[in-house]
Amino acid sequence: NGGSGSGNDQQGLEATFDDGKEGWNAVDLTPLESDPEADWSNVLQTLEISHEQDGGVDDSGYVTRTDTTPNAFFFNAPDAFLGDKSAYVDGTLEFYLKSTNNNYRLDSGVIFEGADGVIATKFPEPQTDWTQFNIELDAGARSYRESNLNGPEIGQERLEAVLSDLQALRISGEHGGAVEEKVGLDEVQLRQE
Repeated sequence: NGGSGSGNDQQGLEATFDDGKEGWNAVDLTPLESDPEADWSNVLQTLEISHEQDGGVDDSGYVTRTDTTPNAFFFNAPDAFLGDKSAYVDGTLEFYLKSTNNNYRLDSGVIFEGADGVIATKFPEPQTDWTQFNIELDAGARSYRESNLNGPEIGQERLEAVLSDLQALRISGEHGGAVEEKVGLDEVQLRQE
């Protein structure tokens, strides 16, 4: 993939995880199965993740977590991915996930948290091999919802407001029901249009 570590240039921002966790961790949130109206700005606890030196996309490093809690866990981005990300409106968030189990889809989404709450957008559960996801940062191209994946749909203006003051970016790792699934994350990139 060229380059190592977190890059930040004109075209985008990326975490390759080739050399470590790059400031990422994980958080537990309330699963929608137990509360369909859960406020996903409410973090229940912060969790550790592990770094694997190889086995990622292009057989390089990646981060992983074995899920042992009944909550919904999300990979949690570091400060480099936060702040004013207005330049990425109409761009994409790209990432790769894999999960040893993929039979639970209620909490499969990406969370963008702004100054006045969370918006979220759904994605399908990953396969057991690396699965690429491209999340359009455009409310006309995909559905974004308020508070969690069940909330009311929001428009482009709300998405742009959140991206202008992004306070959290979280990618779901919760893809197995009632099992200890092991989930990997690799090659996270924010790309401009």
